[in-house]
Amino acid sequence: MQSERDPLPYFRAFSILESNLKAKGVHPMLGRDFAWLDAELSSQKSRSGSGVKGELLPHFSPMLNTYAPKEAFWLTLNNEAGEIVAVIAARLNDLGSQPLTRHLEAYWTRCYRSEGGHPVAVRRQDDLFSDAITGRIVYLGELFVSVHWRGRDLSRLLCRLAQVVAFNLFEPDYLYAWMRPVHIEKGLHSRWGFSEEHRHAILWERGPASIDNDLAIVGNSAREGYRMIRLISEGFL
Repeated sequence: MQSERDPLPYFRAFSILESNLKAKGVHPMLGRDFAWLDAELSSQKSRSGSGVKGELLPHFSPMLNTYAPKEAFWLTLNNEAGEIVAVIAARLNDLGSQPLTRHLEAYWTRCYRSEGGHPVAVRRQDDLFSDAITGRIVYLGELFVSVHWRGRDLSRLLCRLAQVVAFNLFEPDYLYAWMRPVHIEKGLHSRWGFSEEHRHAILWERGPASIDNDLAIVGNSAREGYRMIRLISEGFL
């Protein structure tokens, strides 16, 4: 649990990011009903076809997860017609003394399958940074921007906005996301507000068929997350 902090930077940062998004023709919406969001995205996909997001992925799918209102939220960016043009989601896992490494091993094995349809198998490592990550942990994922809305800086603004909300609502000890190494090479993790990047964060004996096998973890501690929020609120980021 992070120590008590001045709450004003959260509100100022949110207001700045919201204003920037509205200037680009979209407005953020926050919700906690993942079944509704999944149905809405699927319906929009059936109407619009390629280039828009479809159903939620396993990390947030209502078919695989059940979240209490205080455990998770989603943010969408909607255009003037009310259509969802971008989405991101966050969930809280209070791990107590369990390392993030053990949590990830159990989660991935349960939710993903290999090319042959078998559960994935994680290669055990003894020197991972995630061995030392415990407590209240937030996962940030599901980020998607519709094809016709890309190139407008929406992903950067939305990812930072989601972190402002997550650090305010959940008070996590650590917040993380998965990112492709090629995006780290381009500096996207820094643009999106993450202070750390850890490559080879997970190695596979039998990797998942539906996603990249070389994903890295990017993240922020409570201290670095608050610092990012304060810098946004003061106009430095």
